[in-house]
Amino acid sequence: MSDNSGENSLARIHPSVVDVSLSSQEQTRDVEQVANAITQMEQVTQRNAASAEETASAVEVLRAQSATSRGIVQKITSVVGSAKPERVV
Repeated sequence: MSDNSGENSLARIHPSVVDVSLSSQEQTRDVEQVANAITQMEQVTQRNAASAEETASAVEVLRAQSATSRGIVQKITSVVGSAKPERVV
């Protein structure tokens, strides 16, 4: 009878072992999905940072161009403003 008793114990434990194994596999898949999501977020963050740097560089270029344009406009204004209008007869 003791052999039969051991088989009964194994029969009762086996489903629990299978459940633990399946749960472990599911957790592994879930952890892999989280790791993939984190990797994707890191990639997006790096692209955003690069884009922000490019935008900042473009802003500096536009500021310099604006200052140059402002200087040109001031020179033109001073030349046009100092010119004496011709008399129309």
